Amino acid sequence: MNNKTIVALDFSTREDVFNFLAKFDEPIYVKIGMELTYAFGLDIVREIRKMGHHIFLDLKLHDIPNTVKQGMKNLAKLDVDIVNLHCAGGIAMMKAAIEGLDEGACGGKRPLCIGVTQLTSTSKEAMNEELGIPGEVIDCVIKYAKNAKEAGLDGVVCSVHEARAIHEACGSDFLTVTPGIRLADDSKDDQKRVATPAFAKEEGCEFMTLTNPVEYIADENRRVKQVKVQKMALGEPDASGRRRPVEIAGSNFVMDIDCMIMAIGTSPNPLIRSTTEGLETNRKGCLITDENGLTTREGVYAGGDAVTGAATVILAMGAGKVGAAAIDEFIKEK
Repeated sequence: MNNKTIVALDFSTREDVFNFLAKFDEPIYVKIGMELTYAFGLDIVREIRKMGHHIFLDLKLHDIPNTVKQGMKNLAKLDVDIVNLHCAGGIAMMKAAIEGLDEGACGGKRPLCIGVTQLTSTSKEAMNEELGIPGEVIDCVIKYAKNAKEAGLDGVVCSVHEARAIHEACGSDFLTVTPGIRLADDSKDDQKRVATPAFAKEEGCEFMTLTNPVEYIADENRRVKQVKVQKMALGEPDASGRRRPVEIAGSNFVMDIDCMIMAIGTSPNPLIRSTTEGLETNRKGCLITDENGLTTREGVYAGGDAVTGAATVILAMGAGKVGAAAIDEFIKEK
């Protein structure tokens, strides 16, 4: 998939969902919201993820910080691409959400987390009179976006009309996901701040996937100026059902850039599991343990990155403390 569109799976039946997805020969970015999740549970998220599609899980968490933290910790285990929350919950809640995602992430890769600024169904009048927030909608949206960035979120949900201002305030790399995209003749339903696809494109909303960098090109001052990339496609499903990216021959092209941020994936050292019998791992190579750090081999305990994938030092220290207590009990019982 090499586009910037997220398709909302706003269907009422499982049959409609999978009939729709069957129309596509390659993965697409889909939004799974409250309607599907509340009707069919998180299993439908797992099924669609197994098909190889990219998922924006649109559940808009909004609660006290610890509750949101624990909720995000569980959502991270679904291996979705994007989750969201309401910026109105405040900076402390948003920071807690990131902590939860970090703790729940497998293989050290957490989902992107974006904050809902103001719903596209919210007008200035409703914001002023019903919500009690004075001023213009865009001022509130930018304030919420700045709070989201301070809290460590990856971006926000906003209308197309605010996207450019948010990039100016928070940087061009701050993600903006813009619902309310309608064709000119479409019904607006309950949406207030909508835009056509052409207008959205003009405002600079952009998202590329399955595009693999193969070469960085510098200018005479050794500053990066371009990147050569290659389009990818998902291959046949492997034993786990996951479709891995494969190169598309002759698809290379060059993009002009002025900044490059490299995200490097990490995984546990395979030497331990390959030289020690009886240690089972998950599909990402992380050792499988119980709540006390006991692996699938008696008397062998593990914690930290070998279990969680790349994570924080604090989590590794905590796992070491729990494991040490369990080892002590194990030895005393022998």
